[in-house]
Amino acid sequence: MTSFQKRIVLKPEVTPSDFELVAWEKDWNLADMGREDAGASIDTWITDDTESEIHFVDDQPIGLAYLTLHGKATDTIEQQIRGSLEAWTLAEAMEALRDAHDSEDRTKSLFTVVLIAPADEDDAVTAQLAPLATDPDQAIRQSFIEATGYLPWPSLVALVEAMAANDSEQAVRENAQLLLEGLEVTGEGPGRAT
Repeated sequence: MTSFQKRIVLKPEVTPSDFELVAWEKDWNLADMGREDAGASIDTWITDDTESEIHFVDDQPIGLAYLTLHGKATDTIEQQIRGSLEAWTLAEAMEALRDAHDSEDRTKSLFTVVLIAPADEDDAVTAQLAPLATDPDQAIRQSFIEATGYLPWPSLVALVEAMAANDSEQAVRENAQLLLEGLEVTGEGPGRAT
């Protein structure tokens, strides 16, 4: 299974042990542990009927832990996880992004939003993310570029194109161009589809 149907971002208080306890309670089987992918550590769990997979992703580069759900029973698995563990909703993540003030909190909130945003473009999400492409903080602009790799909506990619052409910092322009080249090569975002 290569692509996922759902992604669930766990709140900071949820530990890997908390997730493992839920997995054991649900009779999910650990199939692969600690696989590395671009700095993220991934544990793969398989449902007892082998029809679905749950990947626990400890994504250290962005400072978040999230789950990707694959297979036939993703809706049921999502309900089980949300009933047992604290996980972000899109509304909560957008509120956290609105309320965040320091660079670290803004970055984590940005990635939380893009990780759980719907596959189809959402005007409200785009409206909230768009100003980050021209934020005075260079680190936020860099994070916006990387986040667009996880959520390559056409409107966000267009903002990255503008950044590649016009950003005041050469490093930002270069990173924007790298993302655009990656999107062109793969035909999709370079964000982890674990």
